[in-house]
Amino acid sequence: MKKMMSMIVAGFAGLAVLNAAEGEVNTNAGADSRNAIQIQEQITPQDSVSRTLIEPADLPEGIQETLRGDDYMGWVVVTAYLVEAEGQDSYYEVSLQREGEENLRIVLFNPDGTIRE
Repeated sequence: MKKMMSMIVAGFAGLAVLNAAEGEVNTNAGADSRNAIQIQEQITPQDSVSRTLIEPADLPEGIQETLRGDDYMGWVVVTAYLVEAEGQDSYYEVSLQREGEENLRIVLFNPDGTIRE
């Protein structure tokens, strides 16, 4: 019984230490928040990128030709998106799946059918 009481007291003591540590971290939250705001301003907002779902048949001819080549033999287009971002060239995000497999492969194509680097 004494051992059980000791374990309970030790458990409460551990919680008290964790709560005290959280309090110390939160006292510096103001400085961290200012840094996070500065970092966020440097990142491009997510809504400046537009992803439009398109039918595989509507992919540009250059991409369709590349997909008909030997490198993509046996792969099927699952989804295709036109991705447009402010200040950048648009590209196509194509999800491919090999027939009979579960894994997907995502390939980024330029409109002319070359792979985007």
